[in-house]
Amino acid sequence: MIEVFDSRVNHLARCCQRERLAAQAAHTVEAKRIHQWLADIYAREAMRLDR
Repeated sequence: MIEVFDSRVNHLARCCQRERLAAQAAHTVEAKRIHQWLADIYAREAMRLDR
């Protein structure tokens, strides 16, 4: 069970990192905002699970 939990937290951390990189590479302000918003969601969920 702990392995599944760690896997989920790691997955969310990778998703967060991917979205932050996508935000940096985005060409429009709207795309940057969307990717940053998704990264924030992933980060909050990972922190919530990691408590």
